[in-house]
Amino acid sequence: FTSEVGSRRSSYSVNSVPSVFRNAEGILATNFDTVKINADLDEMCSMKMDLRYMIDTNVQWVRVRARIEALDDYSSNGHRLMIPILENTTYKNKETNGETEFHNVFKKMLPESNGELIIGEIEAGEVIEYDSTYTFQGDYRLPNSAQDPINHATEHSIEEFDDIHVVMFMQSLVNREIYQGAIGVREFTEANMDRDWGDDRLWPLSIAEFNKNKGFVVSPNPANGFTSVHFSKDFNAERIELVDVQGRVVLSKTAPFAQKFNLSVSDLVSGVYFFRAQSSEGLIQTKKMIVHH
Repeated sequence: FTSEVGSRRSSYSVNSVPSVFRNAEGILATNFDTVKINADLDEMCSMKMDLRYMIDTNVQWVRVRARIEALDDYSSNGHRLMIPILENTTYKNKETNGETEFHNVFKKMLPESNGELIIGEIEAGEVIEYDSTYTFQGDYRLPNSAQDPINHATEHSIEEFDDIHVVMFMQSLVNREIYQGAIGVREFTEANMDRDWGDDRLWPLSIAEFNKNKGFVVSPNPANGFTSVHFSKDFNAERIELVDVQGRVVLSKTAPFAQKFNLSVSDLVSGVYFFRAQSSEGLIQTKKMIVHH
């Protein structure tokens, strides 16, 4: 728990957990099904979002770079840009109800505790860019309760910095309508982080640069028919898994693996997955993979 979580709870008047909101409107969880999800996905969107991030696990910082382009006019006089930092999977916060792991756990809100306030209309063609680095302070601590929140000035609740990721959304201050959202793409080099929006990702220029990529690279990402997995020479993969956002393992294989091999994703539904590889030394690396048909 952080004070930012409390702010979001108050914004939506959440009184019990779990609570489900469909585009800022509270609904019964039993009334939310694939029909409604597909209807939402079919809605025309008039905002384009791109998001990248880098992580330095040693100094505990996350650099975020974003671009938002309005494709139509947004007449609401108030908007808020939210960039949450999440942790893919956490384990230390388990209690006594039988749950042993938790997914997409909120850790920090950027650019500020309540996002960035944007006053006035947003006109078609207007572009908003964001580039900033946030450093987590201190050491890990698990809050005891909502009355004992994390103090970002001195501590954090991240179990594994290599397991965090970044998302983004913008919404109206008037009715809390969500304009658009984006899932960040993790970059491992400054060249890829700073390349022009719309340009293809640059491939590592040397073995040394390749080995900086924390074990392996999945490319292309997003993927359509297939993607390639490239292991660094020092990462002896023993087991790989592909996990969907509900935590279900959709693919699992054990060694031996070639240093580079192709992985078919043609049978997977479009969406976000997590490619997880475990080395013979017990090191586990996870990278987000997007399938888009």
